[in-house]
Amino acid sequence: MNVAGDTVVEPDETFTVTLSAPTGSTLGTAAATATILNDDAPPTADAVDRGDDAERGGGQRGDDAVHLHVTRSGNLSGASSASYAVTGGTATAADFAGGVLPSGTVSFVAGQATATITVNVAGDTVVEPDETFTVTLSAPTGSTLGTAAATATILNDDAPPPPTLSIAATTLSAAEGNAGTTPFTFTVTRSGDLSGASSASYAVTGGTATAADFAGGVLAVGDGVVRGRPGDGDDHGERGGRHGGGADETFTVTLSAPTGSTLGTAAATATILNDDAPPPPTLSIARRR
Repeated sequence: MNVAGDTVVEPDETFTVTLSAPTGSTLGTAAATATILNDDAPPTADAVDRGDDAERGGGQRGDDAVHLHVTRSGNLSGASSASYAVTGGTATAADFAGGVLPSGTVSFVAGQATATITVNVAGDTVVEPDETFTVTLSAPTGSTLGTAAATATILNDDAPPPPTLSIAATTLSAAEGNAGTTPFTFTVTRSGDLSGASSASYAVTGGTATAADFAGGVLAVGDGVVRGRPGDGDDHGERGGRHGGGADETFTVTLSAPTGSTLGTAAATATILNDDAPPPPTLSIARRR
């Protein structure tokens, strides 16, 4: 009696042959049972999943490794293998060591249930969004595929550069006045990442004005605005006292020692305009000799 072969994993099966309707005879033992033994091994299955460190920063120098686990279940008595490749996601070849999308083979020896795929991520210092990539299994040998793909995330670990402070003279020039003080306004602009606090020192330097030309000044940095009160009014002709001409005077405000920021344009110049007329000439009489 011929039994049909198959590759289905199933229990052993029995069947019975029974005699009946004898002619010229009688029946003694009229039935006999036989067993069809299952000779098909259960299939193995490869499944890839995210490892414990499937979310990793890219690092700033060299490479950082992301590990993904491949598990095998079922009959582990033989060897198995499968190809793998990095596909899809938002990461590109430049995000991986060597500048290529990783690929290779994951292999199991008899009795082995778990293997690891290691993907090396290229470190950089670029501020960028987190990026994802997918590792996909294919072409299994000695096994079939269960969960064939898993996704991992490359976490951005680069901080944005500090903001830049630049100063400009809002009041380019103003008359000094005859009394009191004349305000000059300088604006400090902060550009870039504004999520933190910044500050800088300032000082009046250079130019033709001297300390005698200024009242006390106050600096506030935080909202990016610098306000001072240079320009001490007088009624004297500049650079010549009561007998001098009327020269305008310049001064420069210079930023220094920034914290939480860097300096862009660090200095701005303004002009104190002289608004005093020179004194009238003096007439003197003398007797001729």
